[in-house]
Amino acid sequence: MRQDYGFALLGGMALALFAYYTAGFDVGMGRRRMQLFMAMAAVYLLAAELATTGYPWLLLGGIVWAMTDICTLTPKPKPEPEEREEKET
Repeated sequence: MRQDYGFALLGGMALALFAYYTAGFDVGMGRRRMQLFMAMAAVYLLAAELATTGYPWLLLGGIVWAMTDICTLTPKPKPEPEEREEKET
């Protein structure tokens, strides 16, 4: 029984959290530091698993996706605050 699935499991979880924090910017609740940390963790863990896996294209896809965000290193734009209409009573 193989027990070397740990890096793949943790890498997949880090990649899922990276996607979660990336999606947070669409609703104005993004956290850039956590997004970058999860991207770096996913790249490291998936690259460690790459040598022993039977499905390298899936891991390479996750690594490339996370690396594209790491390489930009520009802050995501903050959404403009919604203007509240003041109602006269």
